[in-house]
Amino acid sequence: MLCIGGVVIHKENARCPSRTHRLPWYAATLILALCRTSSADDIARWTFETSIPAAAGPFAAEAGTYATSSFASGLHANAATYSSPSGNGSLHSFSSDNWSVGDYYQINTSSLGYTQLNLYLDQVSSNSGPQNFHVEYSTDGTTFHDLTPFNSNATYNALANSNPAWNATTPRTGDNKTIALLQIHALDNQPILDFRFVDTTTLSAANGTVGSSGTSRVDNILLTGVPISSTVAGDYNQNGVVDEADYVVWRDHLGQSFGSNGYLLPNDGGTSIGVVDQADYNYWRSRFGATSGAGSLASFAVPEPSTLLLLAGSLLAISNRRPEKRK
Repeated sequence: MLCIGGVVIHKENARCPSRTHRLPWYAATLILALCRTSSADDIARWTFETSIPAAAGPFAAEAGTYATSSFASGLHANAATYSSPSGNGSLHSFSSDNWSVGDYYQINTSSLGYTQLNLYLDQVSSNSGPQNFHVEYSTDGTTFHDLTPFNSNATYNALANSNPAWNATTPRTGDNKTIALLQIHALDNQPILDFRFVDTTTLSAANGTVGSSGTSRVDNILLTGVPISSTVAGDYNQNGVVDEADYVVWRDHLGQSFGSNGYLLPNDGGTSIGVVDQADYNYWRSRFGATSGAGSLASFAVPEPSTLLLLAGSLLAISNRRPEKRK
């Protein structure tokens, strides 16, 4: 017997201390599959404590799997001064002035061997420095796409560097940016993966107009990922087995196609390459229960989509119920 949030995971009758719910085997499997987590690795991390920028770069990452082949740089349409003032709780950051719309900071790295990516950075601007930025990505180093359609956090504001200003000892948490890339599988396992943090307007951090002496600085840029452990055909969430969690991936991306929206279904076995459709569902059914090879595990019956949807709703309702107070 296993209880998760008061829900019994068992084929037989069982009780949790607070309440009892019987779930079919595939409900238990779905809960466990959705709850599986893997430890993320640092792919590339820039602290600018070693590089101490005084030019546009490139500067190698200080840590991470691909540190020695990952680089940060800046590009401005007009002449700019680059420097390394105090970071967000550290001695150094990467800073520049004379910003125009379209100017950017950029990192060049790789996600080869990794999935479930996340991107982090800290950024702040002076009162007359730029406020509005968005993140773009490229898998060929040439063509860049806006990440905002897939994660609204990819469009963000750089706050004014005051009250308190960045310093070497105390970080400001309000300047931390997190851009989750977990479901953009086109970014997984890429030998080339670049990101740009692009100035998009002339609005300054103090809600005026960006001035030539206005600065913006970045610190603690980090790309993380989970090592790819599965090449099992039909294993859309890459956890090593074809199970109910793969149906959730299929459902969430049904109708999406590879291209500017950046989605490519992993381990689709060559079925309708570049688009998530009914054929991918049929393929998942045929592979259900598999961990390797070409066949499925015939001893398992595949739940229908309607059953899975009802199950997901039921589990949500169960998880949201308040336990009864003891008298």
